Amino acid sequence: MIKIYTSLLIFLFSINTLANIQVLKKRGHIFFATPKEGGHSKFLPLSMQTQLPTKTIIKTMEKSFVKLLVDKTTTIVIGPKTISKISKEEHHPTFLNLLKGRIRAQVDKNASPYKDHEYKLYLKTKTAALGVRGTELILVANEENFISSLVTLKGSVHVRQRPEREVKEGMRSNYELHKDNHSSSVMTLKRDFEHEVKEDISAGYLLSTHIGTDETAEKIKISPVQFKLLKSNENFIASKKSKTIFHKSNESFQKPENANLSPTPIGSKKEEFVANTHGLPGGKLDFDTALYISPPKGSTFDHTTQTYHFPKDFGGVDSETGDYIPPEGVHLHATQGFIAKVGAEIGKLKLIRDKLNRKIEHKLYRFSEITNIEVNADFKYEYDTNVHELLYDVPTSISNADSMKLKIDGSINHETFNNRRYLLRPRLFANYTHHNRTKDALVKRNNEGLFGGALEFKRKHKVLHLPAHLLIDLQYKATYKDYRNKNQLDHYAKDLRIIVSENFSVHRKYFSSLGLRFTDFHMKENEKSGNYLQTFFHQNVNLGRRYNLGYFFDYGKRKLKNSNEFALIYQNKFNFLAKKILRKTYLSAGFELSYWDFKNSLLKNQEKIGTLIKLSRRKGPFTEYYFSHEFNKFNSENKNQKFRQNILTLGASLHF
Repeated sequence: MIKIYTSLLIFLFSINTLANIQVLKKRGHIFFATPKEGGHSKFLPLSMQTQLPTKTIIKTMEKSFVKLLVDKTTTIVIGPKTISKISKEEHHPTFLNLLKGRIRAQVDKNASPYKDHEYKLYLKTKTAALGVRGTELILVANEENFISSLVTLKGSVHVRQRPEREVKEGMRSNYELHKDNHSSSVMTLKRDFEHEVKEDISAGYLLSTHIGTDETAEKIKISPVQFKLLKSNENFIASKKSKTIFHKSNESFQKPENANLSPTPIGSKKEEFVANTHGLPGGKLDFDTALYISPPKGSTFDHTTQTYHFPKDFGGVDSETGDYIPPEGVHLHATQGFIAKVGAEIGKLKLIRDKLNRKIEHKLYRFSEITNIEVNADFKYEYDTNVHELLYDVPTSISNADSMKLKIDGSINHETFNNRRYLLRPRLFANYTHHNRTKDALVKRNNEGLFGGALEFKRKHKVLHLPAHLLIDLQYKATYKDYRNKNQLDHYAKDLRIIVSENFSVHRKYFSSLGLRFTDFHMKENEKSGNYLQTFFHQNVNLGRRYNLGYFFDYGKRKLKNSNEFALIYQNKFNFLAKKILRKTYLSAGFELSYWDFKNSLLKNQEKIGTLIKLSRRKGPFTEYYFSHEFNKFNSENKNQKFRQNILTLGASLHF
């Protein structure tokens, strides 16, 4: 009897985990992986009789496709060279996460909607989120350039560009594919579509999203010829009888250029794309790259279709699948755009150079993705009009002398453990500062080198149904300075710091951080040892697609050991960021108002008024150059504590 009950329980559990997903048709080599504790099983061949549980990952090979029926209301065709994850739970809409490739989805508009849900199907890529009610669509995602393109075939689809911060977190690993929870993912998307800006894409129109921006590109009407072919082909597969169809036009143009692509590649990797708002209607979508090829300026406008003619010199479409086919002698690359297949020797050398650059960048990305290691480096050359030491937020050793200085900062961290709830990340960091004015003792003593390590622990959870996390960061740092003026760096200070903060959002546009920071520091000169306790509140507000506003408040008490001397420190900082004022160029401005209230000390109370202007520009996916000007004015009743300071900085940073 016990065996019968046990078998019955196992059977009921297995029935509950099976989603209502049926294989209708397949061709070629199709593989699937089912969920298990800690990830997914190995990929196995899929057959017509395969029972697919929820959270199944499906992988198709070249010239292969599979057609699925989900919950008897949604038909999904997964095209060739595609990896996707499909989930279906009772009383919830279907959820499909497309990592790479192409899919075609058709949702029955007459089917009853799910309770408390506007959409019957949610689709997600690295850069886009889609809500589908009752319509037919094609979705393409490229894993090299992280571009996602949607074409609506019937009805309309709601599309939302995923925030850049959210996208980059997903790039770190395959966490989104292997660990996401169906119900939480669906509820998150539901809230996003209720509160965030979304685009309504109707039949015949295309919309693309890409990394490096929070902006959604404008929707564009595609070529009527391609649209008709896309509607008639259901499996993305062309037979040997297919041919290339060109637009019937006598217009002649030069070969297409990258300026005709949307998004337009302006570099060589993921972040090097810009939304092309000048793309003309009547162009074509390339399935492999997810790029839209726009008709050239000067082509004829068809008032009947409200599109421009697509010249033969720009290529055509496959007569069966509707996929874009470049003109002869030209190849369309996912990150480089149009590349000549055969060219002069100089052209070949350029291709070799670009290929080598892509290989190096790809190796760096793969190194980061496989090892979960993140590297940051910063190089600065500064001109400081009044060199002084900031000893645990208190200005000391004021030189009243100017100096040029070289600063090098670096850090490396490893994402040792990361799942849906927890993250553990150890970190190593170092800094070196060298001043060129070595005759002034107060300047020379600020030559320093420091190194340290940290361990970061993050507990992920929800606050008001929005992502949040508790952060605990434990740090140790040792500082060496030339404080004896002997042209050598001697041990100067060491400190142990712990930071505990709660980081949360009350709305998608508001990000807040509230926490405590405690530092116990030991100086070579023991009378200056002590501890420093701070509370802080940071608020960041997204003012739209291009602007951010930040406010930072810190209150701290710095107390010295073996004495009654302590200081109360109040810091208020405001920051404004304008994104892409020019191509890949950012402008930020800051204002600071700080106050030091010294108790039982020879120092007098002091206040600081500071401003900062910074102009930065990205160069490639890893590098950023910047120039900044900082002005600080310190006021105090003590003349020795009263001074002004200007800092001009020219720097470059590296991150991968």
